[in-house]
Parts: sequence; C-alpha cells; structure tokens
Amino acid sequence: MIASLAVLFAAQNQVIRIACVGDSITVGVGSPRPGTSYPAQLQTMLGPGYDVRVFARSGATMLKRGSLPITAQPEFRLLPAFEPNIIVLLLGSNDAAVRNWPSLGSEFASDYASVVRAFLRAQLKPAVFVCTPPPVFGSHLADSGRYLDPEVIPILRQVARREGCQVIDFRTALDGKPQLFADGEHLNEAGYAAMATTVYEAVVDTRPMKRAWKLVAFSSQQSDEGPAKNAIDGDPETYWHTQFEPTAARPPHSMVVDTGHTQWISGFRYLPRQDGGVNGLARDFSFEISTDKLRWSTPSADVQRGANSDPTKLRFAIPERMRYFRFTIKSGVGGYGSAAELDILPTPASQIPNGPLMMRTGRR
Repeated sequence: MIASLAVLFAAQNQVIRIACVGDSITVGVGSPRPGTSYPAQLQTMLGPGYDVRVFARSGATMLKRGSLPITAQPEFRLLPAFEPNIIVLLLGSNDAAVRNWPSLGSEFASDYASVVRAFLRAQLKPAVFVCTPPPVFGSHLADSGRYLDPEVIPILRQVARREGCQVIDFRTALDGKPQLFADGEHLNEAGYAAMATTVYEAVVDTRPMKRAWKLVAFSSQQSDEGPAKNAIDGDPETYWHTQFEPTAARPPHSMVVDTGHTQWISGFRYLPRQDGGVNGLARDFSFEISTDKLRWSTPSADVQRGANSDPTKLRFAIPERMRYFRFTIKSGVGGYGSAAELDILPTPASQIPNGPLMMRTGRR
C-alpha cells in the first residue's frame, strides 16, 4: 500500500513532488482559462507542501511505436531531474485511437509495464498511480471509444495489479457526465476540477487521521474472521464481516465511528473485501453523519460505484461538517455485511466554507 508520504515528508520538512505524466488531457486542452488544468487545480487543493508539475505532450501515446510516443518527448526526458515522490500516469486515450490500436494494441501492455517498472526502479522509489482514461462522448465513440472500455482499460488495471500500483479511476468518476467535457474528449474547467478532486482523494493518505478513530457501536461481527475494528484499521487486506456462526445476523448491518473531532468532509468511500470473497459485499448501503451523535443527516451525494472489489464513493454536493458517521448495509451478498475499509473523503482547505479549518492528519 502507498506509504504515508505526507507525514514522512512533513517530519523532514520536505515538499512532496508530484509529476503528472500524460497527453492533452493532462495539459488541460479544452479549458478556456489558463491555470485550470487538473494539475493546476490539484496544486491549489494540496497547498504549499506539494509541488505539482506537468510532464505531458498533446497527442502522446504509451505505445513506443505509436503516433507520438511519450518516451521520445522532451517533456518526458525532463522527468528524472524532478525526482518525483508521486507519479500520476494518465495515458491510453491516443493509444486507443484507430490510427494506433488495431495494428499496435498487442504491444500496449508490455510498453506500459516497462515505463511503470522504470518509474518504480527510480532512486526515490516513487508511488506510481495508474489512471484509467476518462470516457469519451459524441463522435469520439467511433474512434478511441471503440477500444477504451473493452481493451485499453482492462489492460491498465492488469498492469497496475501486477506492478502493485494504485488505480485512479477517471473512467468511473466521469461516467455519464458529458456536461464536464468541452468537445467529447477533452474536459472543461469543471471537468478538470473533478479530475483534480479524484487525484487529491487518492494521494492524500487518510491512515494517519484514522489512528484517532474509535468504534462507538456495531451490529455484529465474526470475531475469529472479521472483527468490526478491521473496517477502520487502515489495512485493506483485513475486513469486517458480520456474524455468521453460530447463527447469522440479519440485515441491516451497521457501525458507528467517532473520528475524534469535528471536521469538514466531501464524501465517503467504501472499500469491499479484497480477498476475492463476495459474502457481505454491500449492494445497498447508507452513510449518515453527525456532530453530536444525537442528530443524524444523510447528505445529498453523487454515487460512483466501483466494479467488483473497487471502492464505491459517495461524493457530497457540498462539504459537510461531522464528527461521527454511521455506515449501514441494507443489503449484502448472502444477507451478510462486510467491508475492508471505510474512509472519509477529506475536503481541501481551499474548499472549506468560511475559511480553512485544517484537518488533523498528523501533518499540521
């Protein structure tokens, strides 16, 4: 799992360097105003403790024999000197184009993996995030849209899994939202803001703040396999499972968590069990928040449901204040409930209403 870079580098009084590698989407084509690309907006969200830079070329491919290989571009060659701690890799849209994929698609997995491995072998051992390309709309469906979902994105996920990289899923985050696109392929300012938020949620490590979290209540647990505390222990390899022996607990299944202090959050993330098992996977769940454990509310949220073992996110319409949350599985596979990790989505300081209320992440 990705190390807690924010805590480590803050202790050493160092800035965390993030390299955004990609094509015209990373450059920010489509947004009418300068400084509104997703890397620029990510820099604003993260603040002065981070240095976000762009290493991208419009039209770039990961395919080494593609129409414009990123590895042959001067922007890419500047990357080693930056010595990034985190690399956000977004390529594949131009590889999927009909001018590249039909004849070269069989080389994509090896070309992509070789670049990822080179990144991972760098002296600083950066954390590498593999990004799924955003969806396309309109006329682009007949070009890159023919190959993105059925071929390119599954290969990206396979490479990420094999190399131990976390996936940033722009495909799911932007699915069904053509209003966020300028031309069906490139995004507008609001679309790049959504991308920046998605990256922010991936690179900001919530584990340090979870050390202060406490279980207030839970409906049941199978103590010898899935104690309830596993859902907030920061380890995706463990999981909470509701009681199934000697008798099975019936839904709804729930738990209440005290995060230790009142804070602003932008949503919630549910990570299903990661061991390949399906019992207890939440088909329908709710997330409620409270500042006093007496009055509860269910914020309006956009649901981004992950496939299989991928996380499902609830992103609130506006930031909300909370200290306690209640997670309830209304329907789960087999009638059970399970969760590998429950997480909040922290609100960037730049987006907190009425001035900054810094979150206690161990960094400030």
